[in-house]
Amino acid sequence: MNARRTKNVTALCLIAFAASACAAMTPTGDTVSPIDARIRAAVDANRTYPQWADFPAAPRDLPTPTQLAQRVNTLQATRGALAGEVSRLEWDITSAGELEQALTDRITVVPPSPTGLQTQAEIDAFAERLRRRATPPPPVVRPPRP
Repeated sequence: MNARRTKNVTALCLIAFAASACAAMTPTGDTVSPIDARIRAAVDANRTYPQWADFPAAPRDLPTPTQLAQRVNTLQATRGALAGEVSRLEWDITSAGELEQALTDRITVVPPSPTGLQTQAEIDAFAERLRRRATPPPPVVRPPRP
C-alpha cells in the first residue's frame, strides 16, 4: 500500500518538475535574437511562394475514352500477331538435356589451355620445385680474421 502511494507521489513530483522546467524555458518579454531580423526577412520574402501560376497547367489534349479503347485494341492485336510469329519459330532445343549437350559441344570445340590440362599432382610438384628454388643457400663460412 505504501509503495503505491510512493509511486503516485513520485509521479506527481516528476510532472510538477517537468511543468516548471517547461515554464522556465518559454521566453518571457520581448527577447530579440541576433538573427531574428534575417529570419523574418527570409520568411517575408518567400511568404507568397508558391502560387497557382507557378504550377504547370493541366494538359488539354488528353485522349478520350474511345481513343484509349482503340489504343488498347491495337495493342491486343499487335500482341496476337507477335504471339503468332513466335509460335511459327523453329526452336532448335526443346529440353534441358539438349541444351546441355549443345553447350558441351560448343565448349569442346575450343581447345583448353595447357595449364588447364595439368593434374593436381603435377601442380603440387611444380609448387614444390618452386619452393626448393626459393630456399636460400647456406651461409658462407669465413675464416676468422687475424
